[in-house]
Amino acid sequence: MLKYAVATSGSCGNCYVFYDGADSIVVDYGISTRRFTAFLDKSGIPLESVRAVFLTHLHPDHASNSLRVLQKKIPVLICMNSCAAKREHSAFVSLGLDVGSVRLFAVREKICVGGFEVIATDASHDSEGCVSYHIKSGDNRICIITDTGYFTDEMMEFANASDLLMLEADYDDAMLDENDEYSYALKMRIRSDYGHLSNDQAKRFLLKLNKNENRGVFLIHLSENNNTVERAQRHVREALPLNKFIRAIAHGGSLSGEL
Repeated sequence: MLKYAVATSGSCGNCYVFYDGADSIVVDYGISTRRFTAFLDKSGIPLESVRAVFLTHLHPDHASNSLRVLQKKIPVLICMNSCAAKREHSAFVSLGLDVGSVRLFAVREKICVGGFEVIATDASHDSEGCVSYHIKSGDNRICIITDTGYFTDEMMEFANASDLLMLEADYDDAMLDENDEYSYALKMRIRSDYGHLSNDQAKRFLLKLNKNENRGVFLIHLSENNNTVERAQRHVREALPLNKFIRAIAHGGSLSGEL
């Protein structure tokens, strides 16, 4: 049994938890520790089971200063790409982490924590050292791809091997075009190779995957202003009409389940 739990997703914060009955790992921690502990309690995941937090990058909606509060509650390893710690040094230092509890890794390096194996691959975002993750727990494999302006062959490799794919679908092209509150420069940043994946890009990614009707697909990091659950899910249904396990997570939304 592997339990997955999304505490929150989107620009308001991101936090994904995986629990095998003994150990838990967390991907991203853009959340307050009070909210995190309350969510774990609601989801039936013991706080004491959390062994490590893996950060995709150092933007505050993925790496909150609340990490230092979590470290005061439990002994937890903070894992991140060594490139992020070096090239985003001021953001890294501002987290105020216990340096002895930080585990720096290289992409494609296997990190073993409890019953989990985690491998990172490069993503493309305007935060140096941003990565996506492939997680293995027993016979279960999860792929998390978020905050990237384009997808790569390595992402495709990880996704093809996954039972559960968490894939960014940040914005809908038409909604972004029509959003008068966003400047032209901001729209170009979102659409750039260092921005985010759109609904259409997510659809094209899924069309390239090996067909697997049993693969679960969660669309994550939906924009509050430039996307909707209905629009994101419609794109995925067009790409994967036979898949039964598809869900878009609303901005700031949460869920939990088991593989």
